[in-house]
Amino acid sequence: MLWYYRFMKIIQVFLQAIKNKFTILLKIFRQLPISHLISILFYKFIKSFGIVRLTEFYKKEESPLNLLTFDFDFDFDLTQFSADNKKQILKDADEILSGCIMLFGMVKQELAFTNQINAKHWSLLHGDQFDGIDIKYVWEPARFSWGIRLVQAYVLSGDEKYAEFLWQKIEEFILLNPAFKGVQYLSAQEVAIRMITLIYCVSVLQNSSTSTKERMKLFGSMIEDHAIRIPSTLSYAKAQNNNHLISEAVGLYTAGTVLKNHSKAKKWRRIGCKTFEYGIQHQIYSDGSYSQHSVRYQRLMLELSNWMKVVSVINGDTISNLSSHLIAKSIDWLSFLCNPETGKCPNLGPNDGVYLLPFSLDGGDDYRPVLQLSGALFKEIFLYRDDTLFANFDWLSIEKKDYPFTNAFYSSNNHLMLQSKESYGYFRTEKFFGRPGHADQFHFDLWYRNENVLLDAGTFSYNASSPWNNPLSETFYHNVLNINHQNQMSRGGKFLWLDWASAKKIEKYEDKEGKIRSISAENHGYAKDNVIHQRIVDVKTDEWLIKDTLFKKSEKKEDQATVGYHLLIKNPLSFEVIDSRIIFVYKNFQMVLNIIGLSSENIILVRGGEQIFGETIEKEFECYGWFSPSYVVKEEAISLLIEDSLRIPTEILTKIRFE
Repeated sequence: MLWYYRFMKIIQVFLQAIKNKFTILLKIFRQLPISHLISILFYKFIKSFGIVRLTEFYKKEESPLNLLTFDFDFDFDLTQFSADNKKQILKDADEILSGCIMLFGMVKQELAFTNQINAKHWSLLHGDQFDGIDIKYVWEPARFSWGIRLVQAYVLSGDEKYAEFLWQKIEEFILLNPAFKGVQYLSAQEVAIRMITLIYCVSVLQNSSTSTKERMKLFGSMIEDHAIRIPSTLSYAKAQNNNHLISEAVGLYTAGTVLKNHSKAKKWRRIGCKTFEYGIQHQIYSDGSYSQHSVRYQRLMLELSNWMKVVSVINGDTISNLSSHLIAKSIDWLSFLCNPETGKCPNLGPNDGVYLLPFSLDGGDDYRPVLQLSGALFKEIFLYRDDTLFANFDWLSIEKKDYPFTNAFYSSNNHLMLQSKESYGYFRTEKFFGRPGHADQFHFDLWYRNENVLLDAGTFSYNASSPWNNPLSETFYHNVLNINHQNQMSRGGKFLWLDWASAKKIEKYEDKEGKIRSISAENHGYAKDNVIHQRIVDVKTDEWLIKDTLFKKSEKKEDQATVGYHLLIKNPLSFEVIDSRIIFVYKNFQMVLNIIGLSSENIILVRGGEQIFGETIEKEFECYGWFSPSYVVKEEAISLLIEDSLRIPTEILTKIRFE
């Protein structure tokens, strides 16, 4: 009879899996806009049956060279660049000439393109890995963002070797990636980003001796192919309603600008402009926050808006007042989070390391250069006084007008940050109007003397093999409580969260100077477990108090719950655990944590996936104790984990002070 019980167990597991799938599908249809679902299903249909390929079968224009027109008025003032700046640019460019580039701003890799000569049409490809690795490793070199440094080196030195190398790589890419075949045409956003970057690069190099008629003709044909690729999936991007849509819109508009005499140029510009306006007006909320709940993607949206502003001037077009107003609000929101001294923001939401036009030398984690240009273009203000933050102005030949200076971070209008003498914190209390990027409601980031001491783990990878296929988006890796080993929200897919745990009853308390000193809110993410979570964060002279209160949704149901708590802490020089107090020692200060309400005997510390303190338990720690500042990059940190069985209602206090 043993075989019978095993068989029934398999059947039981199978039926449960079907039930779970059905439940998720039901939630998707209930919680997502029906128009988006219809667009996605329509896209799946036309892709599966090959209909999408029909949009790419048409007679190409006979002379791409005559169609190619660069009306950008780039006039570089070489006196604006310091000797150190020039030296670093040339050093970076020479390293690229040696065949080494920097991916995602932090990862060195050999410059190479995948051979897709014999690949299938992009619509026949599936999956998010290529030859067993994250597909973004393949996409990133083909964005040609590294080409910006070669163009800068060419302008500063006049040495044709930099232009020649870039042209060789453009030719190599075209040879290895025939139009509409293989992974480089799979994502229309990748096509758009590559097109924007290369259009900028070639427009600067157009008078170089290396920019021969044959090469310019080849490039014009490439841009034509890229522009043709984008419209076929715009409806899908519209349904996703994220940065893909805006990227593709701006890319299409740019193609219609440089291929001004193409028979489809006016149509491309019209569709690009209309889609850009739609994306801005449906992705930026009234308070300036961004629909993807990601500082990296919000910056990308601003980069695209800046470029759209530059290109639209060529065509005599303008961005609408409504879109300009929303972009201005978004600049405010992001600048509230951006430290004016370091340029860093909390590592909020999905982060794939994207940096559209990396003119500055910061590697991507300094948000000020983009915000500085955005402030000038859309608000006619300067956000920062630092003269080194004008790289975007210099390389786009934008005049530095006599705009007033406004420091948003320290202003009384900053409604996002709690601030004290030498510390500040970001307490995430979000009312979700669109799909959350992470299950991170009530996450708390803390900074002391400009050092991020309580961290947001970030992303690491979307598409790596398990367990690193986007685990850090879950509640368990954020600085917040979890109940009964559950996420705050339900997983509907790798990038889809359902049952949004929106913050409610948000209250903020200000001091006489208008600075926020306390924020309280509650969320019902664990109402399914009969638990309502209230969190209050309060600061007084660099002493922080986090008060978590759990109370029952219904008095009739059971009042016992397993409460888990996680804090991700900057890797210290040393640490000491004394009962419920944990002391973390850094170079110039100590941080003392005292957690009351959970058993100190259950404290576990994990560094880089390895348990370094606490009683050994059966639990996988591989993804704990890591901080990912950029895509596929992880640095050691310390995860503090406590789990306890508690009667509800209960109260947990976290006290933090610095010495």
